[in-house]
Amino acid sequence: MAKTHVKLGLIIAAFIVLIDIVLQVTHQKLQVWSDYPARIILFVGVMVATFLQSKSVNACTFSQLVGYGFKVATVVVCVLFLYTVLSVYFVFPNYVESVFVQSIEEAKKTPGFNMAEVEKNTAIAKKVIAISLISGMVLLNLAIGLVSAVIAGILFQKKVVQ
Repeated sequence: MAKTHVKLGLIIAAFIVLIDIVLQVTHQKLQVWSDYPARIILFVGVMVATFLQSKSVNACTFSQLVGYGFKVATVVVCVLFLYTVLSVYFVFPNYVESVFVQSIEEAKKTPGFNMAEVEKNTAIAKKVIAISLISGMVLLNLAIGLVSAVIAGILFQKKVVQ
């Protein structure tokens, strides 16, 4: 029998959090590639969870499997939401500063860049960055979880014989 969606979601989230902590500690989090491992783990994790569910039940329809996979993804996103809030505001607060500095470096390359405007709006910009990190994490991971659940539902559905 497959594990519950909560247990599987917690396991997937634990792997993603562990990878994020390693990336933060090794100062690799700002690299372009640093988001891919977590996204791949989420995608593959939801696929595996849905596969396990399909093997534990005799007749699994597409909608049952998509629902199960999305429940797994939702558990992962809830844990990652809590982790991201704690990470951004308490555990790694310098990450927002790093993103801000990197954004300024990119903005300096554009014509019409005004450092005085940036300095005047620094506090607001940092708040926007923090909120964007949190909301972007939620929306992107839910989308990845849904796509993974739909693909798994297509691949692992079992025909109901009547």
